[in-house]
Amino acid sequence: MTPTSTYIADRVATKLRWNLTVDDTERAT
Repeated sequence: MTPTSTYIADRVATKLRWNLTVDDTERAT
């Protein structure tokens, strides 16, 4: 895997985790 692919995969994973966190927060309110 190239460094660029690793970087993109990490960004996607971070975005997914962020979206899940936002969803949990919105449900809690």
